[in-house]
Amino acid sequence: MSERMTSEELRKAFLEFFKEFQKNDLVGCCAQTDVKGDRSLRPADQADPDLYLRVVEKDASGQPTNKLVGVVMEKHQDAYVGECKM
Repeated sequence: MSERMTSEELRKAFLEFFKEFQKNDLVGCCAQTDVKGDRSLRPADQADPDLYLRVVEKDASGQPTNKLVGVVMEKHQDAYVGECKM
């Protein structure tokens, strides 16, 4: 695979990956902790509920830069916060 794939290449690669999951009856799982903020608070209790997509790229002089691509979610709340008995 090339370092940068087109949207169509990514789509095809994902579909092939997904077909392997189906063919081999695989199960995938993951765990995600809060990606930012105060780790002692739940995601719904964070002061800034916005999530951003950023990429690290080299600028024209070859220096790495942290570039904002966009806002992924604004004022995001945990979908199940009302059901939590904690």
